[in-house]
Amino acid sequence: MSVYLELNQVNKTINGESIVKNVSIGVDSGQYAILTGPSGSGKSSVLRMASGIDKPDNGDVLIDNINLSNIHIKDKKRIIAKYVGLVLQHPGLDRGLDVWSNIILPAESKGEKINKDKVDYLVDLLEIKDKIYLNSGKLSGGEQIRVSIVRALAVNTIRLFLADEPTNHLDTERKKIIFNYIAKITKEFNIAALIVTHDSVFARENANIEYTMIDGEITKKNLFFQN
Repeated sequence: MSVYLELNQVNKTINGESIVKNVSIGVDSGQYAILTGPSGSGKSSVLRMASGIDKPDNGDVLIDNINLSNIHIKDKKRIIAKYVGLVLQHPGLDRGLDVWSNIILPAESKGEKINKDKVDYLVDLLEIKDKIYLNSGKLSGGEQIRVSIVRALAVNTIRLFLADEPTNHLDTERKKIIFNYIAKITKEFNIAALIVTHDSVFARENANIEYTMIDGEITKKNLFFQN
């Protein structure tokens, strides 16, 4: 395995408050990592920097050894669109469109090609195949999350999967299901995955590594050896 995502001593200040302090994180290809900690500890800010949405005040964010801080904004956007799949706290589906359109349109709008075989496999794996032409407004919360996961991974070149609290507002059984899906996808497609979550008990059942944040700092790193 090789380190695909690396955050090296990143810092972020928002409205004069230091939100992220000298955080370093590494996630290998084929590795499923979780970032845990209390609300307000800076987890989502770290994920936003990892995804290229936000830029650190200082420190480095590297994707496949490419330092996002050292390249032109146009090149950064191209790399993010091609190699990074992102799921935010709210799925953000267009309720006026069916599931299939919600999956393919974001990628096509960025000029990226959808791998239909991969999408067919994922909708079958995530058990939403029978919903593919259903209006997205009729989906349950768990189904919406699963659609957003497929959408994030639909481009064949995706090598990094990032998710911010993907199990928020789901019941216990659905939380377990979502984390199991993420672990399986990470392994099968040999992608790097970093998941921000409060649901550490369920998330760590399949995780390879856990980073814990408190007050903007990484306070603990646990390694798990999953089969």
